[in-house]
Amino acid sequence: MADNEQLARRLGIMLERLYQRQALDRQILAVEFGVTERTIYRDLQRLGDIIRLREDGLYELAPGFGCRIEPRHLQALVTLLGSDGLFPEHGTRFLLPLLDGDRARSYLVKGPAYEHERASNRAFQTLDDAIRDRLQCHIVYADKARTIAPYRLVNQHGIWYLVAMDAGVLKTFTLQRCTHLAVTATPYLPDPAIDAEITHADSIWFGPKTLVTLRVTGMAMYYFRRRDLVPSQTTVEEADDHLLIRTEIRNPEQILPIVRYWIPHVRIVSPADYATRLHRTLTHYLDLETQAGATPA
Repeated sequence: MADNEQLARRLGIMLERLYQRQALDRQILAVEFGVTERTIYRDLQRLGDIIRLREDGLYELAPGFGCRIEPRHLQALVTLLGSDGLFPEHGTRFLLPLLDGDRARSYLVKGPAYEHERASNRAFQTLDDAIRDRLQCHIVYADKARTIAPYRLVNQHGIWYLVAMDAGVLKTFTLQRCTHLAVTATPYLPDPAIDAEITHADSIWFGPKTLVTLRVTGMAMYYFRRRDLVPSQTTVEEADDHLLIRTEIRNPEQILPIVRYWIPHVRIVSPADYATRLHRTLTHYLDLETQAGATPA
C-alpha cells in the first residue's frame, strides 16, 4: 500500500473514532498501525483545529466540531430505512461525511415511487402508540370491522402496510385502506416469534412457503445475476444459455407479476399450478385484446 494510502487510512480511522467520542492515544495508535509515535504525532497535526490535546495526553474532538447526530443513531436510521446495502462501505466512516452538503452533492439516490396520498400523521402516531403499548385496535378493512393486535408498520416499495394479528392469523393490511381506527384499552401479549418473523420476512406476505423454480434465458440472465429479483433467490444451475432459479414465496402474486414482466425470457418450471395460472391469465388477456381489435372504433 502506498504511503499516501496508508496515511489516508490512518486519518480515516482516527476521524471515525473521534466522531464516536473516543479519545486517541499516540502510543496505542503507533503500535496498532506499525509506525513510530512521531508519525502519529504528525498525523494528528494534520487534523488541525478539529482536535485538542487533553491534560492526560490524549486527543479528543474539539468543541464545535462534534456531530450533533450520534454515529450509532445515524446507523440505526440507515438500518430502519433499509439502506444498509446502498453504499459500498458500511459504517459511520462513510456515512458521516455525507452530512456535509459538499460531499452529498456527489450522490443521487432514486428511491421507490411513494404513494400519492400519504397516510396521516395522526394514524402513524396512533398506531405507533398502540404498537409500543401493545394495545388492541379496532379498524374497518374491506368493509369488515376487525379487532386486531398491531405489531409493526412496514413500508415496501413505497407503500405503507400494517402487520397485525387478526383472529389469531398474522395478516398485512394496506394502511391507506384502514378506516375508523381506534385504540382500545385492552392489552395483548406480544409473541417474540411473531416479532422475529416480521423482522426477518423478505416481503409483506406471511404464511406457508411454496418452492418455485424459474428458467431464465436471454437478456434476463444478466439482470438475475446482478441482484435478487425474486425473494430468497438462489441459482441452482448455471449454463451459457440459461439459469435455473429457485425462490420460496408465500403468495403467487410475489412471483407472477415478475414472470409476466420478463416474458419471454423467464418461465415457471414448477409448480405446475403456478404455470397454469399464468397461462390462464395470459390467455384471458389475449382474448380481450382480440375482442377489442374486432370491435369497430
